[in-house]
Amino acid sequence: MFYRIFGYYFICSLFFSLMFAVSGEAQIAKIQRKYATLTVTPLLLVEENKACVTVQPWMECSAWKVGVYDGGRLISEKPLALPAAPSSVWVDTLEFPPDGREYAVILEAQLDGVWTPVAEQAVTVLAGFYDKLSAIRRELESLETQTASKPEAVQPVWAALAFLEDLMERMKAADASAWDVESRLRTLVGYLSALKEGTDPFESQTGYQLRGYRSPVTGEMQLFSLYIPEDYSEDRPWPMVVMLHGAYSNHHLALRRVMGETNRPGEDDAAAKKNMPSLPYVRYVVVAPNGYETMSYHGYAEEDVWRVMEETQTLLNIDPNRVYLTGLSMGGGGTGKLGFRYPDRFAAIAPVCGYFGYANRGETHLKTDFEKKLYRSSHLSEIAENLLYVPTKFMHGDADGTVPVEESKKMHARLKELGYKTEIEIYPSVGHDVWDPGYNDARLFEWFGPFQREPAPKKVIYKTGDSEGGSAYWIKIVDLQKIREIASVEAEFQDRQVSIHPKNVKRLALHFPPELVPVNAPVAVKIEDRLIYVGPYPGGDLSFQRQDFGWAFFEDTFVPRALPNRHGLDAARKAKHIYVFGSKGSEAETSEARALAVRKSQEGPLADVHWPVIDEAQLSEAEAVKTNIVYFSTWDGSAAVQEFASKLPVRKTEQGLEFGGRVIAADQAISFVYPHPLDPQKYVQVNLAASAAGLKALRQFAIDSEPSYSRVPMTDFVCFDTEGNPLWGGLFDKDWNVEMMGDYPK
Repeated sequence: MFYRIFGYYFICSLFFSLMFAVSGEAQIAKIQRKYATLTVTPLLLVEENKACVTVQPWMECSAWKVGVYDGGRLISEKPLALPAAPSSVWVDTLEFPPDGREYAVILEAQLDGVWTPVAEQAVTVLAGFYDKLSAIRRELESLETQTASKPEAVQPVWAALAFLEDLMERMKAADASAWDVESRLRTLVGYLSALKEGTDPFESQTGYQLRGYRSPVTGEMQLFSLYIPEDYSEDRPWPMVVMLHGAYSNHHLALRRVMGETNRPGEDDAAAKKNMPSLPYVRYVVVAPNGYETMSYHGYAEEDVWRVMEETQTLLNIDPNRVYLTGLSMGGGGTGKLGFRYPDRFAAIAPVCGYFGYANRGETHLKTDFEKKLYRSSHLSEIAENLLYVPTKFMHGDADGTVPVEESKKMHARLKELGYKTEIEIYPSVGHDVWDPGYNDARLFEWFGPFQREPAPKKVIYKTGDSEGGSAYWIKIVDLQKIREIASVEAEFQDRQVSIHPKNVKRLALHFPPELVPVNAPVAVKIEDRLIYVGPYPGGDLSFQRQDFGWAFFEDTFVPRALPNRHGLDAARKAKHIYVFGSKGSEAETSEARALAVRKSQEGPLADVHWPVIDEAQLSEAEAVKTNIVYFSTWDGSAAVQEFASKLPVRKTEQGLEFGGRVIAADQAISFVYPHPLDPQKYVQVNLAASAAGLKALRQFAIDSEPSYSRVPMTDFVCFDTEGNPLWGGLFDKDWNVEMMGDYPK
């Protein structure tokens, strides 16, 4: 008993001693922070042995110095040339020995004639680390070239390259640790060794995986996150959930959240993006695309989702009838965009706190009839009928201050009005982070479970506002009569006969699944109650076109061309593009045009995409036809504008420029989207003025990234005044003639 009591008092005594010691240290640290703030960046030196040191004192002191220490040995020190007044800042670089080890940067203040340490920061030098990674990258890229034609062979190489890209990002992080990056380097070396031996180091891995592919848009590795159940086998097809992340997030954090593993206590999003906890078991493959960061899942960001799904379906045995889509915030809106427009790709969808265009950025902020027309033709409520076979579940917090709950309520009501299968969960007193309760315990997977895609329905309803048309199941709208208006088809198959009722459709095609019509089986096609085709189904597309006298079977190949589309002025920037500035004019014109092109090329916080900016004189015709172009120049400053003037809707006049019968003064500018003069399937966005002063009217436009969310209007063309305000604008018709034009309210 004595020993127990003695032991008890000893432990208590030790506990309180430690507690007071820790408390004392915390208090000392708190006191020291009152003297000065010491910041060293980066803390991990992998490329060169220099770091930036910033000191901001918070009290007057007779002298300051900063030193580099190896253990207890002083390596070097610098006096700080700081004025006597507090809050002045000292910034300089410190050099460290090139050998790999940890050093301490110690800030000292002379207090009462005594040098006193007041702040400390640890810095680690990893000698040659960057060079090692660069060498591994070269070897992996060589293997990539060798295996490029074989998807099953190149995918593990891409996975290793994705791992390398992630390691590069971790090296740049302020809180990167030497132990972590060195451990990951050893893992990467193991991957490379296995690949060189012809084996796949990822083949037997389950749970979380980092994957990637070579982006055809940027040429860089595009990463995505993947979860594979521990009992996965190729013996049977597996269901797959596609998860879309929110704004300023990424694929890594999205995978955590949909699995119910949201941020831990004290863990902000920056840390959560890098840490993958143990994931719960679900009997689904789960994949999270990155979508080029915050690009709202349209244009090339939408293409990333399809590519990631394709890569996963190539890699694993996925059941095409059990693919589900969900996403939060921006990803909730993306779930709507993809699910409504491509209903035959998913068995069910579940948008979480998604924006659909009803509330805070809806039609109420639009000022002109042409903006409203463009907006309405792309609104999801106009194509809600597409979800005839797609169950939908909405989740939203009623205290959401970012995306109002009315967004989900109204879209749910629209689907309910149609008699479709729709559910909604409204969480009382929950804000925008409704994904915490919505995805908690990975419970969404249970909701997805009963639903399967209908691969060959006998009845199809499909609507689209896209100028390029679209398809669902076995029917395709190839060409619209009028763009920016909803086109629709209702088609029903019965007794080997298809009855079709189209609206605003110029050309359509049928591509039957074998469950409905086997190849060479007889089929009859009736359009608008008139029999158009009777004969064997040859396989592939059966095409029909509206003529002056009515519908007719059409065998000629249809060649698509670039049309004004739902992105309006921004159409050229939603696919691969480059920024070009005219350099034939004066120095002032060239300088302003280049500055505008550079500024517009920056996506800011929206996307991890870097677009080239090219002097027109350096752009060859061979390079120009490979991509869309965003052009900045004065009329006289561009040889290309003058060369292709006859193919553009703008002319030079004595007053300045003329567009659609309107004059653009010398201190104004015009922006418009148009078919690429060298390739009618691509776009150019032309930003043009008569003078350097006119180019300055484009400065605000160059800053804005998303027209529909900013001062830049939703339109195909717009004239800006000298202050950068929109004066007038409008829309083109299907043949690129001015269809609508109007002034903006003052």
